[in-house]
Amino acid sequence: EQESTFNGSDKNLFKKILFIVGGVGIIILIIVLFILYGGSVGNKKEGEIVDLIPGETSTSTPQTIQRKTLIEAEAVLQLDLSTSDKLESVEKVKNVQNQLRDRNINEKTVVEIDTKLNLSDFLLKNKFSGDESLISSLTNSYTFGLFNNSNDMFETFILMKVDSFDTAFASMLVWEPYIRYDLNEMFKDYTASSTSTLLSENSNFKDRILRNTDTRIDSDQDGTIHFVYGFINKEYLIITSGTESFINIRDRLLNSNVLR
Repeated sequence: EQESTFNGSDKNLFKKILFIVGGVGIIILIIVLFILYGGSVGNKKEGEIVDLIPGETSTSTPQTIQRKTLIEAEAVLQLDLSTSDKLESVEKVKNVQNQLRDRNINEKTVVEIDTKLNLSDFLLKNKFSGDESLISSLTNSYTFGLFNNSNDMFETFILMKVDSFDTAFASMLVWEPYIRYDLNEMFKDYTASSTSTLLSENSNFKDRILRNTDTRIDSDQDGTIHFVYGFINKEYLIITSGTESFINIRDRLLNSNVLR
């Protein structure tokens, strides 16, 4: 009988040991998984495109990609420019372009860039030299981003909500001579074969109709387009670095619920 009691106690002790070892093992496994996955998410660099860009196949969702604002964009990238000066901001956008190019994103893809800035701060960040009346004629609702055109080149755009059309229209005409100098660096495609920052001519805006929309287009004598801008239903102002992005953003805006 003593031996039977000993064997029963021994079995209970063995079960307790297994329970403790198993519990410790689970805790260790949880810690390892957190270090490998949870820790790596926390260490991702701000503005870094991590996993998925439209055109690639993946079942995961990158931590830096979120969803839309004014228009239906394929992706929204968080890129905090609030503490950066103009040159630093340009470098961040340039880095985003290079990351997107490495991922061979689809043609006509729109990637919105959330700068963490209100509109007036964004314009002032780019050394805005137009009249302050333009800023006051716009609301703080805007979308800034990149568009991959049919030639696999990036066109940059900014879509802004208009508060006072007459003031905004007149103020844009005043700003025209300086738009190239204010926005050229931020709106340049740095992945293109030619990335010269020198501007050979002053702004040369002329009227042109794109998809039944009156626009003003700034181009050189050789036809090189630098900027396109126009108003949509007097409610929105679009400024882009190419005609394809202007048409695409216009169509997305008109096809959304924003203007209905």
